[in-house]
Amino acid sequence: MEYNSGVSMILPDTINLIENDSYDEDHEDIVHEQTNQNEIVELIMAAFEGHEEPSDGEDDDDESCNTSDSSHHTSGEKYMLNIDNNNYSTDEHYVQENKELLDHNHPHQQTSFSTSAIFTPSSLVPSTDVHAFEVNNNDYTHSQNSQNNNNNNEKILFNRKNYLVLDQNDNRSSIIDPMQIYYLYQTSSTNLNDTLNQVNKLRILCSAKDRKVSQLENLCEEYREKYENDVRTLQYKFELSERSKYDLEQKYKLINTQREELFETNNQLHRTIKDAELRIQQLEVVKIQFEKKFSDSELLIDSLHRKVNELKHFESIARSQQDYEFVLSTIREKHEQEIISFNEKLQNMQMILKEKNVEIDELRVQLDVAYINNEKAILERINTINHLNEQLHDCQQKYSDLLSTNLLESVNQTEIKRQLTNMTEDKEKLKNKCQDLQSEVRTLREHLGENENEINNDIFSIKNIPISNHDSNEKLPLDGLLINENIRLRTLIDEFESNEKHLIELNEELQRKLQDYGYSSKRTESSSSSSSSSSSNETVITTSIHMEKIKELTNQIEILKRNYTDLEEKYEYEKHELQTMLEELREDVIELEKTKQLYNDFFQENLPMEDKFRTKFEFELKTNLDDLRRILEEDYNEKLLSYKTNQEKLEQDNQNLKIKYNQDLEQQSKEFYEEMEAIKITHEKQIIELNNEIDRLRANGEFYDL
Repeated sequence: MEYNSGVSMILPDTINLIENDSYDEDHEDIVHEQTNQNEIVELIMAAFEGHEEPSDGEDDDDESCNTSDSSHHTSGEKYMLNIDNNNYSTDEHYVQENKELLDHNHPHQQTSFSTSAIFTPSSLVPSTDVHAFEVNNNDYTHSQNSQNNNNNNEKILFNRKNYLVLDQNDNRSSIIDPMQIYYLYQTSSTNLNDTLNQVNKLRILCSAKDRKVSQLENLCEEYREKYENDVRTLQYKFELSERSKYDLEQKYKLINTQREELFETNNQLHRTIKDAELRIQQLEVVKIQFEKKFSDSELLIDSLHRKVNELKHFESIARSQQDYEFVLSTIREKHEQEIISFNEKLQNMQMILKEKNVEIDELRVQLDVAYINNEKAILERINTINHLNEQLHDCQQKYSDLLSTNLLESVNQTEIKRQLTNMTEDKEKLKNKCQDLQSEVRTLREHLGENENEINNDIFSIKNIPISNHDSNEKLPLDGLLINENIRLRTLIDEFESNEKHLIELNEELQRKLQDYGYSSKRTESSSSSSSSSSSNETVITTSIHMEKIKELTNQIEILKRNYTDLEEKYEYEKHELQTMLEELREDVIELEKTKQLYNDFFQENLPMEDKFRTKFEFELKTNLDDLRRILEEDYNEKLLSYKTNQEKLEQDNQNLKIKYNQDLEQQSKEFYEEMEAIKITHEKQIIELNNEIDRLRANGEFYDL
């Protein structure tokens, strides 16, 4: 039980002793007061036994009990009781009721008790009416400040003979309640303290009972409030039950529909169970496959362990390899620096080679152009020679015709014949020379083509031959071939020039002979004119024809001379160009030989370096392969471990999934069967109720029929 208002235990906190006459009397009083206080505490504890303490108790009021020595006089012992309440608080309602009762019983007097031996907190004095007492928190003071207090403080003087209570403020006496006086005078002066203690005990008990009464009243009010709240909740629940009844009726309809849906879901669950069984079978097959793989992996692991044990024997080799790696790192740095320098040199040489190749290409183009120009010049010269031969052949035919027509009988004719024979011989010689020149030109062309092919092949071989394959002993005889060919070409060119000069001289002789023949023909004409006119006319005609032919021949010869001079100029120009090109080719060949020597020297110097680099490279390859093998073995071991762990996890997961799947199926089946049984039970109950209602309705219908 919980109480709203708490009961405060009123105990004396301090006991102040006022020394007056003797130490012995004070000590006795103190001991007596302590015993009384202990008895009060025991009574209070006995009063509260069997009751629950309040949960929300009021603040305990501390009261101080001050003791003062009483002065015992011989003439008459007067006892003064001064009750001073230090901040003692009680319920206001309780105080007001006590005031009203005291005012009703004693309107002219307010009671306050004071003793010279003890100071106690304000309490109720027993009277005829237990509740007819007053507690005034503002009208109690200490005995020392009694003279300076307001008029509310009162002192009641007791005498052994006078049983009146004096009111010093009003200077009149007031009579105390006779029951109180009787109660006070039953006790003697010796046990006055005992009586006062008992009075205080009774006051405490009364206050405790009053507080219990107030607590019970509060509890009654709480119970009433709870009852009202319970009634309200029950009404609200009744309304909710009516609503739930309507809701349940609708739920019954929904349950019927849900029952049909549950049948469908049951069928679906059976299907899913079958699918799950098939999946489980598939998983078992997969499990068997994984077990096979696991066995294979174990075999691989065993083989790898063997290899690892074999590799452990090579730990000393690995340590030496570490030392070699340190040395290799230093050598590698030097090697890289040397490679950088060699690469720079190679780049420079490659740039030079590119420039030389460009120059060679340009010279080759120039050679092609010169070769084409030479061929054109040779063809033109051959054409001119052929044309001259044809003209000579025509002249000979004409000359033979003239000889046949004009039968010269004179000496001039014999000379002319001799000259003609000489001319024919010269002509044959010229033909032979022309044929020889043509054959020489052909041979020169063939030689030029061969030389060009050789030069091109040599140049391409120089380009395509790598630098590493060039040796110092392998030198191509390009210089000798080129020099021999140049000498040969010069001799042929000189012969060709001499033949041309000889042909020019022969042409000049022919022209002279023709002129002489013209003069002789004129002379013969003049001589023959005298002989006969008929023959003169014929001769004149023939001579005129011959002169015209001779003029034509002279014109043709002049044209040939001009063409010949042009050909000579072209030949000299082309010859000069060929000489310049040959000089450039010689210079290029010399530079190529120098570069070849440089490359040969370079490779001779780098041959030991290549051997060193090869050995280093092979050693590095071995070390790298060992490292790669070690790394691969470590990776393989790690992967095998991870594979094993993953396989174990998969097996555990499969087992857990199987267990969970079986548990879920069992739970779902149990829930489904329980729901079906509950639905069956509800349906059976409803069917029974409906049958009962039908029977009742039938009975009512039969009753009404009767």
